[in-house]
Amino acid sequence: MGIDFTVFKGSESGEIVEAKGHRDVGPTQALVALSHCGVCGTDSHYRQADQGLGHEGVGVIIEIGSMVEKLSDLRVGDRVGMGWLQRTCGYCKFCLTGRQFKCQNSEQFGTANLDQGCFGTGVAWDVSTLFKIPDEISSESAGPLMCGGATVWGPLYENGFKAGDRIGIIGIGGLGHLAIQFVSKMGMEAVVFSGTESKKEEAFQFGAREFYATKGVTKFEGIEPVDCLLITTSVLPDLSLYLPVLAPYAKIFPLTISMDNIPVPALPFVMYGYSIIGSGGAHPQSVKAMLRFAAEHSIKPVIEKFPLTQSGVTDAMKKLDEGSLHRLATALGTPCSGTKLARIEAISCAASDSVRDGNSRGSVSHLSLLSIDMGIRNLAFAHLTAPVEEEVTQPLRYTQYRKPTLQAWRRIAVAESLNSTSGHPDSAPETSSTVTEVAEVAKESFEPIDYARHAYNLVKYMLRTYKPNHILIERQRFRSGGQSAVQEWTLRVGVFEGMLYSVLRTLAEEHRLQLSMEPMQPPRVNRYWLEGYQGLLGSKEKKLVGRDVKKAKIDLVGNMLRDENSIFRVGKSVQQEAAEFVSRVNKHSKDGRAATTNMSKLDDLADSLLQGLAWIHWRNNRRCIEFLGRDAVDMESGCLL
Repeated sequence: MGIDFTVFKGSESGEIVEAKGHRDVGPTQALVALSHCGVCGTDSHYRQADQGLGHEGVGVIIEIGSMVEKLSDLRVGDRVGMGWLQRTCGYCKFCLTGRQFKCQNSEQFGTANLDQGCFGTGVAWDVSTLFKIPDEISSESAGPLMCGGATVWGPLYENGFKAGDRIGIIGIGGLGHLAIQFVSKMGMEAVVFSGTESKKEEAFQFGAREFYATKGVTKFEGIEPVDCLLITTSVLPDLSLYLPVLAPYAKIFPLTISMDNIPVPALPFVMYGYSIIGSGGAHPQSVKAMLRFAAEHSIKPVIEKFPLTQSGVTDAMKKLDEGSLHRLATALGTPCSGTKLARIEAISCAASDSVRDGNSRGSVSHLSLLSIDMGIRNLAFAHLTAPVEEEVTQPLRYTQYRKPTLQAWRRIAVAESLNSTSGHPDSAPETSSTVTEVAEVAKESFEPIDYARHAYNLVKYMLRTYKPNHILIERQRFRSGGQSAVQEWTLRVGVFEGMLYSVLRTLAEEHRLQLSMEPMQPPRVNRYWLEGYQGLLGSKEKKLVGRDVKKAKIDLVGNMLRDENSIFRVGKSVQQEAAEFVSRVNKHSKDGRAATTNMSKLDDLADSLLQGLAWIHWRNNRRCIEFLGRDAVDMESGCLL
């Protein structure tokens, strides 16, 4: 009889391709007609391999081999699940001692049976690694349990942990949310560690006993020691942070595939008997116990459904690799952190607010946008004008929108302006340069009266000269470094930012100006350009941090200014400044790459321009989402379709 099947495979290009196959049943095998398959993060590692993908399959047995009735209680018609392991030998020392997951002669995903995979319609599977699914567990929930569930269950079940033990869990993703459920239902205390407070509520809903945010923490205080630490994140954490909260003889389990090293000090391991044990799954008997336990205690994964078709697998893999909700938030300038419901709510509010904003503009048919970047010692601004888009009736790419025009682009040395122009209205902006180097001043005033006078002069000048109807001001944050000088300048720029808002609000009220103001979050702007517009910056294989982020943004603006088909136009009054910016970038280029070394004269200007352009794109994307739905945004590029 055998089985003819369709399977969805990886390819050299990364595209999901459809293939056909046939398998006859072997003596110790069962033929399974697949109905569901979970998507595991490991699948993405094999996307460019010529092999069947998927290893969290669920289906129904349609034929069994001649030896199956002697080896197993599985029969035709049984609903079964399968995971990473495809066959164990049964006679090596690991199989004979119940540790089949480490069988030396095993067949497993990625190394054997490459013609088949659980992203498909059928497989031939050895009954040594085939498991009957309890009736209480749905097929869609069973899939993720076959790998993710087994991965977190194995260390707990196979290492003697018991009710009352404290289990630390790092991360609340695909593995973490299952780990919390198993730990709490086994009578242990789930102590959850996550980067921020954003997933705190979710953690407690899953059964966490305690929750600790790790961002910015250098040392935990007052935490009762944990007996086990499950690392469920794709990136290995700095274990030095967690060693002080481990009880003697605590075991640490890295559960995900990572090529990183684990640097740890040896002394605590010697003194307290800590151990690190790699674990990527569970032995067959453990998997059976896991399924029984999950059925009895209603443990279920949080899932999102896709059809088991070529397009469905492609969409699921794209969601896995890139996170469409993250992309949507990036495209709209909304928060990417927080619970899923909170992020969806932020997206909905942003789209609705955009439409209300558009309707409230009334007769305003032209946007005059002033984008201000606040630096430690300098201030830069870009003045952009653009037609106000009419009601969106069809999806548009960003290149199809009427381009904004850069009308003014300046950089001001705030400290020098305070000393040289105090008491002289309007002189600071008119005498400041764009990219030319500003001489250091010997004396820097930090008198509030001087700052207030300068803020008033600057705002008055900008309003009279550029007549903006919308102003963006970069949101200030505490500068790192810890030095007293840095802290002092953090305070100065924060005070000056507040004065700008006060003066703007006062003048707008007094003169009845149609003016709106909005603070801009630098991380969201950076994420939009450095993550959203892949292709403009080239490869994204390496995550940019610190100084590399500044260089990337400067290079991006330089590329935009060189591009005749750029997403904005350069006004006649800014031609010289634009040419000078490009010249500065080119001056420090090496091997064709704009490796800018002297960034202090360029990054403020780049930030002010990118901030303004990002806001314009967000506004267009938000209106498009409101009228046309989320499918109007390309999740891969973060741009309008």
